[in-house]
Amino acid sequence: KATVKPVQIDGLSSVRCPKPNAPLFEKRQFDTLARELDGAIGEALEAFHQELRERLDRLDAIELDTERTTIAREAHTIKGSAATFGFSRCAEIARWLEKNAKQVDAREYRRICDLLRRAYAEAAADARISEAA
Repeated sequence: KATVKPVQIDGLSSVRCPKPNAPLFEKRQFDTLARELDGAIGEALEAFHQELRERLDRLDAIELDTERTTIAREAHTIKGSAATFGFSRCAEIARWLEKNAKQVDAREYRRICDLLRRAYAEAAADARISEAA
């Protein structure tokens, strides 16, 4: 059982998380999914990338003051799909946003959205390198 420790994400409020140093991309998780999908991983990965980019765009467009429930819901969906495809750092950041959506301030919200987008881009690059290897 993982030890739960307080985690700070780039100066943001502390949150309890079992994986404070999640890797960008977990190839083992991705490979497991690829085996389970038996040849359909390319199509599933394409859909994942498209949906995640759309959800990141939605988060960027959200009015923080009026749509905190929507923020939590979008973060929850990102967390699950990112974890499924091995994008662990994205999942960790999305988990922070989901848990803190009700109290995050505008500065933190912009920062977490930027971190989430950057983690996605870096993990996607790692995933492409891993697929080619």
